[in-house]
Amino acid sequence: MGIKIRQSGQWVEVSSGGGSGSGGTDAGQGFFENDTTLNTSTTLSSNKNVGVFGPYTIGNNVTLTVPTGTTFTVV
Repeated sequence: MGIKIRQSGQWVEVSSGGGSGSGGTDAGQGFFENDTTLNTSTTLSSNKNVGVFGPYTIGNNVTLTVPTGTTFTVV
């Protein structure tokens, strides 16, 4: 089952799969920083809760794969 996300003003489907990926850092004093754009195709780990702070953009010709059992949230 695919998940649809908003990208460049259009709804696009994100495929299902399995694996891992990251792109955030601990900024200290309880803060977390993440990039605003995903520039490399990434497959999230299975059966995990994953999130980023937004707005968040999926780059051109880049795929974010969210496997079944994983929740991806943009806050």
